[in-house]
Amino acid sequence: MVGLAALCWAIWKSQNSKHGDKEAMEAGAEAIKATALHFHPHEAPADDAGT
Repeated sequence: MVGLAALCWAIWKSQNSKHGDKEAMEAGAEAIKATALHFHPHEAPADDAGT
């Protein structure tokens, strides 16, 4: 449930920001990905050795 709230918050924030704010969007997406892989490490791609 917390993950869903974080995803909704990230989408809300991204729609409120400028379209040229690509770095912030990528950082937010990376944070969501890192959190998801923390809780579900078996979902990581085979070539991803960072988890």
